[in-house]
Amino acid sequence: MNKYNIIFISPHLDDVVYSCSQLLRNKKNDSNNILVITLFTQYDDTHLSDNIFLNGKVRKKENEYALKSIGVDFMYLDYPELMIRDKLKDYSLIKQIIEPIRTLCYLKGDNYLPDIISQDLQAIVNQNSTQELYFPAAIGFHPDHILTFRACYKIINVKKIIYQDFPYCTNIIYKNLRLAFINYKNYFSIDINLKQKKEDIKKYSSQFDIIFEDNDLNKILERFQEKYYIL
Repeated sequence: MNKYNIIFISPHLDDVVYSCSQLLRNKKNDSNNILVITLFTQYDDTHLSDNIFLNGKVRKKENEYALKSIGVDFMYLDYPELMIRDKLKDYSLIKQIIEPIRTLCYLKGDNYLPDIISQDLQAIVNQNSTQELYFPAAIGFHPDHILTFRACYKIINVKKIIYQDFPYCTNIIYKNLRLAFINYKNYFSIDINLKQKKEDIKKYSSQFDIIFEDNDLNKILERFQEKYYIL
């Protein structure tokens, strides 16, 4: 088995590439051995088959294509995704308000997950003598991102760095509201290759039109930098 000195944690099958593809490429070019671990990859392809976010076969294929094009390895921990855990038929606007509040306030039954996930990740970090661990800040307050942050925050014996969740971080309200509650020591920014970043994002073609709707990706990315916070 390869030893991975750098590990990136992705809640879903797109988050690390959306948020960190430029840093992944930079780190890879510096001869680091990188692993991307995606946590919530348990789907039921017979359940809500018309919902592309629950089509695990398509999403994993796209994710593997994106990560292989960058040249990094990947692992799935197969925890159940939010909509599977809560048997949601859709992630409506009201659910986007209520579910994060329930998770933030520890009102949900799935708040046990951070401890279990943290144990799994700690074992992987220990096994690899990993030096750097990147995980989401939970900007946008998606419950799975909140649980991921909590799980990774508990991990020890590794340098912990959080990334801004794209595209949530392009909303200044989401961004400032979340970062106000995170105690970080320092931060750094990475300039992106605009053309390459768009290509990386578009590899997730099945959900592209749903996520970005009528928004012009060029305008979204024009002033975008990948930003990272050292805990």
